[in-house]
Amino acid sequence: MPVLALRSLTVKQIGMATAVVCLAAPLAAKETRHDMTGFDRIEVADDVKVEIFSGSEFSVISEVSGTARERRLVVEQEGETLSIRRPGRSSMILMGMADYYTVTVHLPALRGLDVSRGADVEVSGTFPDEVVARTSSGADLDMEGVDVTTLALRASSGSDIDVTGSCTTLTIEASSGSDIDGEELECRDVEARASSGSDIEIHVSGTLTARATSGSDIDVDGAPQDVSVEESSGGEVSLPGT
Repeated sequence: MPVLALRSLTVKQIGMATAVVCLAAPLAAKETRHDMTGFDRIEVADDVKVEIFSGSEFSVISEVSGTARERRLVVEQEGETLSIRRPGRSSMILMGMADYYTVTVHLPALRGLDVSRGADVEVSGTFPDEVVARTSSGADLDMEGVDVTTLALRASSGSDIDVTGSCTTLTIEASSGSDIDGEELECRDVEARASSGSDIEIHVSGTLTARATSGSDIDVDGAPQDVSVEESSGGEVSLPGT
């Protein structure tokens, strides 16, 4: 091959490498403040990351990376429900780079939370009333150091919930290969149901009602006082000291 052709090829390769480096370089993120108040329920879907904190005032701030498209992030309110989702998907060229969608929410009371389709949500704070949280379709929910009077957790379709803190009454249900880790959530009275290969870990100091079916497992920590257990189809409930 002629020397000139080799040189041309080298220059072309260098140009392509430079273009890739430019694409991979992180771009500045864009922050948007949303004027929304009066909601106590949140729905999150489609690979969006959301951080939720208890606070005396409402605040909703979204942050989108420079490679992402802001118009693909939907943040809207209907009545008492805040909806956060991303209907579209990123370009294959930009996958694995600095593309991200993050929303930070502060609110006085959280009564309902629905996380689905690969979304990632973190919650922390004190919520004195009843909180109902659901996850599905590969979503992840991390509730850290929460203080709740009545808590209901439901995970399905390969989703995961990790929760720490305390509550008085807990209703917990996992199905279809999902996992709920509540070993560090200290609750008095607990009702737990696991099915279809799912796993639950709980900490109980009072009344326990547990049902495990279809190859699922419920691991119990703490010192339950009044226990009712039902196992079927390969399901197993493991009590402290057994």
